[in-house]
Amino acid sequence: MFLKKLSDDNPKELDDNFSASLSKDDLAEEMLMVLTSRPQAYDLDEYKEVFRSVICYGVSDTFPSDMARSERNALLESRIYEALLYFEPRLKDISVKAANELHGCSTFIIDANTACGKVRYYLEWDDLLSHFTLRS
Repeated sequence: MFLKKLSDDNPKELDDNFSASLSKDDLAEEMLMVLTSRPQAYDLDEYKEVFRSVICYGVSDTFPSDMARSERNALLESRIYEALLYFEPRLKDISVKAANELHGCSTFIIDANTACGKVRYYLEWDDLLSHFTLRS
């Protein structure tokens, strides 16, 4: 709901259906907004406050060209975890684990607690398209 309001292209429209309650689908949609956004600044280790700001909102999809897939998945797992930790405060006790790799796609399992209970999502990363898809 919160990110949907921010992305509303017509905020004065009174017919918008924004509900105060959080559904699993709404949360998934907003998580995908975080995960499909790309940071505008990199290598800000010295400036932790900037690293956690909207300048770095999202998940970086850049990797060294000679990095092995297993290393890339470990790095991507870490980046997904950090993005959710910093930019999705409704998730608590977040766990991100790399799962299957098949045909250029890597799957990550995201487990977390919310005010509505436990959630589990399956996040798929497509190496060719540099694109995430999310399903419950």
